Amino acid sequence: MSPLLLQSGTAPGIYWYANGMTLRNLDHLAPRAALAAGVLLFCAVAVLLLISGSPVKAYALIALVAAPFLGYVALTRPLVFPFGLYVLLIPFDNLLSTGSFGTITKLLGILSCGFFFLWTIRQHVPAPKSRSVFVLVALVLWMLLSATWALDQGVALQGIPTYAGLIVLYIVVTMVPVTVVQFRALLFLTVVSGLAAAAYGANVFYHDPSLAAAAETTRLIIRIGSTTIDPNQFANSLLFPVAIITMWALRTPRIVGKLAGIAGLSLFTVAILLSGSREALLGLALIVGYYLVRSRHRLTLALGAFAVFALAGGVQTTI
Repeated sequence: MSPLLLQSGTAPGIYWYANGMTLRNLDHLAPRAALAAGVLLFCAVAVLLLISGSPVKAYALIALVAAPFLGYVALTRPLVFPFGLYVLLIPFDNLLSTGSFGTITKLLGILSCGFFFLWTIRQHVPAPKSRSVFVLVALVLWMLLSATWALDQGVALQGIPTYAGLIVLYIVVTMVPVTVVQFRALLFLTVVSGLAAAAYGANVFYHDPSLAAAAETTRLIIRIGSTTIDPNQFANSLLFPVAIITMWALRTPRIVGKLAGIAGLSLFTVAILLSGSREALLGLALIVGYYLVRSRHRLTLALGAFAVFALAGGVQTTI
């Protein structure tokens, strides 16, 4: 094994053996290290938020410590950061308000677009030609048109910039080639954020005396200070993690993995029931129905769905 020689100007050479590790090996390890750092950053923000009670101080401290590393990752692997952190924080979007500007997730979405553009320019990636892009553009135009006959046009137009921004972000994401490892990492982050949100919501509901005492007539509404999460938006944010973890549980050959999947699905189902969101419950039923039709694991899915709904049957809910 040849040592790796690093030289800078006239400085003496530094020999680094590191068990024969090369720069190429480090390049393969970098996405995993960045993913781990992103998850740790997410956990640190959550802990500091609960301890300090001041989200501004917590975010400022984390940004100051992590800025150099995250800047490098954003320029070289924007799918890991800031887009990975954006995915992690989606269920908590309503709690991350920054005032008149919007939310932290909105800022991360804008940063993701910017770094994706920089990456595609550096890599000379051609513009996407997916037909779904034209469908989404047509959708925004139809939304603008439909606002003309809304009862309150001002309210109807308030959400248009958000939807347009999300579609722009989607279009830019389609310009970035995604490896299997990166795709699985994004799915993993989606499930982690969903499980954290579901667990936090269930914990709030059963440990808040005012909510637990009137469980049959009260919906789960997460509050921190003067900000709240709409119960429908909270439950809807759990549907994509439900779809992911369901397929993982179906495809894994290990019994432990299937049991872990059932446990995760039970937690998601309980959180959706506590939210009292009928639209999210309908979405959950549609996911299960779609998999029953399209998946070859129908029997396993049917048994798992029966077990999950049996466990969730004892949940007191406004539904």
